[in-house]
Amino acid sequence: PEHLAEIPGRCSGGVWLDRTGRMLALDREVGGRTKAVVVDLARAGEVSPLLQIADGSDDRLLLADPDSGLLLISSDAPSPGRARLGWGVLGSSLPVRFPECLRVPDCAVTPFAIQPGQVLTPECCGVALRIDGPMGGWVGVWRPAARQVQHLAGPEGWLAGAGLWTEAGELLLPYATADAPCGVARWAAAPRSGALTGEAEGPGGTGAGDAGPEDPQGGGGTAPQAPESGPPEPVVARPVPLQQAPLGNLVTK
Repeated sequence: PEHLAEIPGRCSGGVWLDRTGRMLALDREVGGRTKAVVVDLARAGEVSPLLQIADGSDDRLLLADPDSGLLLISSDAPSPGRARLGWGVLGSSLPVRFPECLRVPDCAVTPFAIQPGQVLTPECCGVALRIDGPMGGWVGVWRPAARQVQHLAGPEGWLAGAGLWTEAGELLLPYATADAPCGVARWAAAPRSGALTGEAEGPGGTGAGDAGPEDPQGGGGTAPQAPESGPPEPVVARPVPLQQAPLGNLVTK
């Protein structure tokens, strides 16, 4: 290993913002608050802020795609004490948004893969989500341009939280079963809708089927995103501002 930099504070996470190994984003805890910062390894570890959504919020970077600049963010700014999943774009002055569709009641939603190669169109990137709840776990697929999450049953034996996208929009999920100790489920997006369909490679594998909290095994249709006891609450049009650290300051060429 090569010593490159020392960063004050307690650091966790670690997401590359480019493909050259220069700009590294870390979640740094200082004074009881965690904020995402950027370390420039070409400048002796120079540190600059990435996310400062609110003074008292914990703002973490979960995933980033260097091609489109899409960022997946966890922050409790819109609901103090309760982290929510949001998205922003590196190189944009637009604020972070926190879509309601990414809130699944009584479930933990964790992004694990972003579709690469979508230069200048971050809103079209596919994002794979691991969703864990009382009824088990499954896969969610979401795009920033969409207002809903597609819920899918993961392949039998899926290595939960593992997978990657191809540039063409195919989601690959590794799995292991007694009949197929090393298999890959390949789910391709439909040309227009972007919905995923496909099958698993290897004997004994299972393909993608619609699933969700009430149908984790698939075959039962798209699951409801959230039960509602009354009329839906009005959507807040103004997202939480980035405050002192607009993402536009971090454009690299």
